[in-house]
Formats: sequence, C-alpha cells, structure tokens
Amino acid sequence: MSNTPEIIPFGKRPVRLVTINGVAKFAAKDICNILGCFKPNKILGHYCNSTPEYILLHTPGGAQNVRVIDIEDIFDILEHCRSRNAVQFRKWIKETVIPYLMLRMRLVAEPVVIISLGAY
Repeated sequence: MSNTPEIIPFGKRPVRLVTINGVAKFAAKDICNILGCFKPNKILGHYCNSTPEYILLHTPGGAQNVRVIDIEDIFDILEHCRSRNAVQFRKWIKETVIPYLMLRMRLVAEPVVIISLGAY
C-alpha cells in the first residue's frame, strides 16, 4: 500500500496524516520529534497499547516505511511526556486537529448518508 500524506503544520514543523479505513493515523516520528522524544520506538513501546503499524508513505526522499499511530496513542504519549512542547501540543491537538478531523468526517459521511438513503 502506498499513501501520500496530508501535512498539518504545528508551527513550523510538519505532522504527516493519513487515513486508513476511516481512521486518522499520524507519523509517529513527527509526533515524537515535536515532543523531543529521540527514541520513538522506545517511547511508543512503553506508552502505547496499540500494535505497531507501518505503512509506505511517499516522502520527498522517496517511499519510506513509517510507523503510524492514532489519536489515542498521541494522548497516551502526552500523558507521560515532560517536554516543554507537550502542553502547547495537547492544546493544538484538541483545538485544531480534532475539530479538523471531525469536520472532515462530516464532509465525507454526508454524501454516504445521502447515497444510502437514495438506495431505499
């Protein structure tokens, strides 16, 4: 599977986002870099309950396997993070990213509802 990620900027730093089976997934490395976690796999192994998931993403340097995490995993990391960016990042997730994802879900869901109602 190959995906081109959507980029959501956190200040000057990009956060790569892809949707897999209707679920928003974020590049774990982007999240960990913003929070100053220099060993992402160690952090993810300690604090995230999900099974590691890797996908092939198109990047400027070519296709790369990237570990992705969902929003719950981000909050698990934030719960234990002592980074000075953690408070600002949590606020950004709650006030910018989640409303954006909800709007996007609503825009995608409405045509599906209209189509399914039209099928009856």
